[in-house]
Amino acid sequence: MPYYRKYIYSGEVLEMHEYYSIRQSGVYRPRGKNENISTEMQKDINLRNTKKQVDRLLNANFDKKDFFITHTYEQDTTAEAAERELVNYFRRLNYRCKKLGHENVKYIAVTESKGRRRHHHIILKCALPLDVIMDTWGAGRTHVGRLDNSKDYQGLSRYITKDLDIESPKGKKRYKASRNLEKPIVVKKTVKKFVRDWRPPKGYVYVQHPDYVASDVNGLMRYARAIKIGGHDIAGGFGKDVLRE
Repeated sequence: MPYYRKYIYSGEVLEMHEYYSIRQSGVYRPRGKNENISTEMQKDINLRNTKKQVDRLLNANFDKKDFFITHTYEQDTTAEAAERELVNYFRRLNYRCKKLGHENVKYIAVTESKGRRRHHHIILKCALPLDVIMDTWGAGRTHVGRLDNSKDYQGLSRYITKDLDIESPKGKKRYKASRNLEKPIVVKKTVKKFVRDWRPPKGYVYVQHPDYVASDVNGLMRYARAIKIGGHDIAGGFGKDVLRE
């Protein structure tokens, strides 16, 4: 049974996985009866994977210079109308950027309506002045903040994706992201066995120490998260013993 080690680099954040799989990487193998999983379990897996995608895209593309924006509508609106308004908002921003010689905006956007009027949570990288960014909306109230300097925005990501299972219509993508986002770098290799003394690469420090977690597909797997030293405001609180010399 193949053992795998996978590293996922998203900006300053590094995720490390060790797991085994009955399916060898790069080799097609039909799914057997005992390997089938329920529809509800698959939905849960898909939702967790979607949230991880947002985590990684956010960490790979945004920093303290960028904006966390919430646009709320003055009047109740349908999901379809809200989606059109959001698309047009980004088109107007890009039009203004082009006129001034700036690159297109980068963004991740999630729409919510649970418990309150429909609104958009947006992480935005944009060279336009803040007042222009706000005035370009024009459909309701706007609240703007800046990202902090943590370089690890998993908490923010999980906040804006907290209701994805409720808000996402069947067949619709759960979030919007611009096409110009940098993708996380994934390095995967086959190994003979799990490493007993597992430490992050030189220059990184743990923010989530290695632990075994349950996988609905592969059983137990080992997972850890690390961040570049100096890239997190609490990195100095970890001992040097976790570093590879």
